[in-house]
Amino acid sequence: AKRGLAGLAAALPADSPLRASIEQLIRRSR
Repeated sequence: AKRGLAGLAAALPADSPLRASIEQLIRRSR
């Protein structure tokens, strides 16, 4: 699941607020 989220975040533009929240979730789940 983590890998899928990371792939989704990578597909989004760097300035996307959605990408920022996904990356935050990935960090929190470690």
